Amino acid sequence: MTSSWSAPDDAELYRYGDGFERVLRVQESFKIKSHPAADLTLSFTRHGPVLHEDGAKNRMIALRSVWLEPGAAAYLGSLTAMRAKSVADFGASLTHWGTPSVNHVCADTAGDVAWYTAGFTPVRPNWNGLLPVPGHGSHEWQGFLPAGELPRAVNPPEGFLATANEMNLPADRAANAPGIGYEWIEPSRAERIKAVLRADAVHSLEAAGRLQNDVVSLPAVRLCKLLGAASLDAAAESDVALALGLFRDWDGALAADSAPAVLFEVWWMKHLRPALLAAMVPDPAVRALLTPGHVESLVSLLELPDARFGEAPQVAHDRLLASTLNAAVLDVRARLGADPAMWRWGDLHHGYFQHAATVLQDNAHAAWDIGPLPLGGSTSTPMHAGYRLSDFRVIAGASVRLVMDVGDWDASVCINAPGQAGDPSSKHYGDLAPLWADGRYVPLLYSAARIAEATDTLIHLVPCTTAGPSE
Repeated sequence: MTSSWSAPDDAELYRYGDGFERVLRVQESFKIKSHPAADLTLSFTRHGPVLHEDGAKNRMIALRSVWLEPGAAAYLGSLTAMRAKSVADFGASLTHWGTPSVNHVCADTAGDVAWYTAGFTPVRPNWNGLLPVPGHGSHEWQGFLPAGELPRAVNPPEGFLATANEMNLPADRAANAPGIGYEWIEPSRAERIKAVLRADAVHSLEAAGRLQNDVVSLPAVRLCKLLGAASLDAAAESDVALALGLFRDWDGALAADSAPAVLFEVWWMKHLRPALLAAMVPDPAVRALLTPGHVESLVSLLELPDARFGEAPQVAHDRLLASTLNAAVLDVRARLGADPAMWRWGDLHHGYFQHAATVLQDNAHAAWDIGPLPLGGSTSTPMHAGYRLSDFRVIAGASVRLVMDVGDWDASVCINAPGQAGDPSSKHYGDLAPLWADGRYVPLLYSAARIAEATDTLIHLVPCTTAGPSE
């Protein structure tokens, strides 16, 4: 992002180098049904689209992005990568991968496996790209980092590769190397995936499906272990004793039918995590910038309480655990009833597929929506099921899952929620949603013979022969 200064006597000019360049103005007209056309002026500097102009300060803000560079069309590089016949060919093809910047894992029939990072990575000699800089030429990209210099690994000693959007830059990467990324997902999902793969010597299709639907939360495992070691006055707080009893011998699996799971997630997300963040960051304005808080940092702080907890860190730490745990039990009781035997994580945490046109329809069309569907998992489990705190509705995760058998394509399986048809009147509009919620699959057939054998409905799309309207 660049900040440029306009010429004092001409707002159409902006400073660059020793002179000024003219802002490019493009007039666009948008047709709107039943309304007059809307006209919009788009403005550009040499660095990209202008996001903001302040005439009083003679300043404008423009954005330069790799997404706007030639050849950076999203996933365009896959046109080459999908034709690769070996791990080496696949890696070479990623020279053309512009956007988005992603992790690639691949394997070939020779037994080679590899991990490649790919994406246009600007070389910024004198800044890291995190904050706006002057747009007059002092901070310019010096091309892109060659694809071969991006992090990669081929045939690692462990014999497998896995990523889950965690911070996975090599430990020996030079500190002054061009920045590749600064925001990462917590490592617990990746750590759990790798632990399961490490313990499996067979790696069957069934095992892969189980891993895709794995709901073990490592933060839950760590925090419940912490409770066992803490000095909590359970006798004084009967609700704390109830919670400790639910967590005792629990494996940390956030299953949809689990009582410990619902108590843990309500405790961690609605009580302990915000309370810990408030204790560590008393200033509300600063705390708002850090909310909801970095999972790994917060869990580590709870595991090793230090002076940030006050003069008696362990005492304050244990008091925080007890008070928030007590509040969480009261919270779950208010939501799901007094009997813990009836508590279920899936009664709060749910999937819901809302049709795009639902908001325009009356109640008679409520059937267009699919759900609610009880779900397990969270943002910290291999089966990613991130949810909004207001109503626990899942808003991030995989709606499609594939398990491919490269030795027998017809043995592959998949699931696509909520169904295969986009027509609400079709029986296949939402029939896969319950299977998806339960972690089940349907065949993903490949051969013509098997497809013909399993075909339920064949839809013929025939071009219209009648001339349509001129517009």
